[in-house]
Amino acid sequence: MNSLLQNNRYRTTDSDWGSWMVDSDPTPTTKDKYYLTYHFTGRSIYEFASKDQFSSKTGNYSKVYNIQDQFYGTGGAIYRGAFYYQSAGLDAIARYDLDSRSKTTQLKIASSLHRGSETLFGTSYNYYDLAVDENGLWALYAYKPDIIEPALPNTLMVSKLEPNYVEIEKTWNVTVSRADYSNAFIAQGILYLLESGTELNSQISFAYDLYSNSEVDLSLPFTNAFRNNRMLSYRPDNKAIMAWDGKNIVVQPILSE
Repeated sequence: MNSLLQNNRYRTTDSDWGSWMVDSDPTPTTKDKYYLTYHFTGRSIYEFASKDQFSSKTGNYSKVYNIQDQFYGTGGAIYRGAFYYQSAGLDAIARYDLDSRSKTTQLKIASSLHRGSETLFGTSYNYYDLAVDENGLWALYAYKPDIIEPALPNTLMVSKLEPNYVEIEKTWNVTVSRADYSNAFIAQGILYLLESGTELNSQISFAYDLYSNSEVDLSLPFTNAFRNNRMLSYRPDNKAIMAWDGKNIVVQPILSE
């Protein structure tokens, strides 16, 4: 990743919190669709039939899915026809199939942060962050503090997930001070961490190549145009960063080397 181009606003919402998603490896059900979840907890996933409908001023959706439990956080993901999310209040990542409109399975990650005051990063809305890149589905999470493992606040867990059964294929233990960052995404097998989500001029100052197990020297300027960035993810099919910034849904294309 070389630089980010100027961000483009797709639409505004009435919520400071939420996430928007596109299936980068779609099924016939999810092809060309856009998805929204509002606030940091709820049951509803809103589907938009096209980019035009999604970005229209009317904001009308074409379909709504109601999951059986509740999601928590703004770190959900749509991938291969399913919605992946933290089950609210549980140390578990769940898979909700959009075709069958049912929760098909969940992965319990014992002793991981899942409620309470300590969150994944220096923010108050995510315990887990689901990410999608060219390699597939990932989960970012952290473990509860433990007197046996005093370095846990400086440890970020990254797991590559098998999507159908939500099983861990491999896990990386990345040493970094999580509280110094506001959000993250994975692109082309590299983990990127954003410093501030509320300062106008922030930067992505930490990058870690998961496949070479090495830190990448990086300082990439990042603009929070509305100074209230609540969600950050990467869209591999068109090489862009997706964000929810101060009630605004924005996208920033990536200029790669």
